[in-house]
Amino acid sequence: MRLSSKERRQYPRCAMDETAELRIYGGETMSSQVKNISWAGLLLSDVDKIDKLGMLEVRQLRNRPIAVTFGEMDLTARGSIIRVNPKDQTVAIRVSSTSNDNLWREHCMA
Repeated sequence: MRLSSKERRQYPRCAMDETAELRIYGGETMSSQVKNISWAGLLLSDVDKIDKLGMLEVRQLRNRPIAVTFGEMDLTARGSIIRVNPKDQTVAIRVSSTSNDNLWREHCMA
């Protein structure tokens, strides 16, 4: 599938305002807000404690396995961290699986 130069994303993002718990495997649990989701990823904002990380710690988080549990829904997304921005307190995640694909799809198309 070839995408236009204006839209590079294969799956469009949908805005979301939901609390979520971020669990980094082999690391800690942090609270966050889901800013947007798509079939293949999500962006978390207001990630607790992320603004305290140094550059080395930020680099070490890339590609780490992660689970994100949504607060009000019975839904967990698993994947890996692709980008961390301590200044904006955001974390971008590539989603590889979910606990409920039908529910995930509903939210991606909202």
